[in-house]
Amino acid sequence: RVGSVVQTPTLGTPYSIARNRSILVIGDSFSDTFDSPILSAGQHGDYPYQARRRFPLGAFAINTRAWPGARISEITTQLTGALAETQGASGAAPYTICVSQGGINDQILYDATLAQMQADKLEQIAAIEAAGMLPVLVNIAAFDAYASWSSGRQTIVEQFNDWLATLGYPLYDIYADSDDGTGTMK
Repeated sequence: RVGSVVQTPTLGTPYSIARNRSILVIGDSFSDTFDSPILSAGQHGDYPYQARRRFPLGAFAINTRAWPGARISEITTQLTGALAETQGASGAAPYTICVSQGGINDQILYDATLAQMQADKLEQIAAIEAAGMLPVLVNIAAFDAYASWSSGRQTIVEQFNDWLATLGYPLYDIYADSDDGTGTMK
C-alpha cells in the first residue's frame, strides 16, 4: 500500500470506465460532502469533493450518499435510495462505480467484532455488484485520538484494513493518508 495525499494510494487493479457514467460514494461522515454540518471544509480530506476536481469536466458525475454515525450494515442501505433516484430519470447516467467507505462507527459506537464487520462488508460488496456496479473500497482512517479508543479497537481496525486489502478490489488507503505515524489522524 502507498499513501500520500498528493499521489494515488490504491491497491488492486484500477477499473476502466467509459465517459458519461456516474460514480456513487457511500459511507459515514468521512464520505459526507464538503458542506456537511458535521465536518468543516476538508476536515477529513473530503475525498468525494476532491475526486470531483480530478475527473474531466462532463465525463463523470459523482454523487455522495453518506450518513454520519452509520455502521457498515446501515451504509449498505444507502444503495437503495441512490439507485431509486436514477431509475426513470431522463438523461441520468447509470452508476458504474461504487466507492464504499465505512467501519469506524462499528468500532467507536458499537464495539463490533472483526467477524461481524467482515460479514457486513461482504454483504455490502455483494449488494454493490448485484446492482451492476464495480466496488472501490476505502479502508478505515486513523482514529486513535477518539476518547474511548483502545488498543483492542486499534487491533480490529488494523485487521479489518489488512483483510480489505486481500479482497482484490481497488482500495483507497485512507489510513495511510490520515495517519500521523502514531495511529492518530493528522
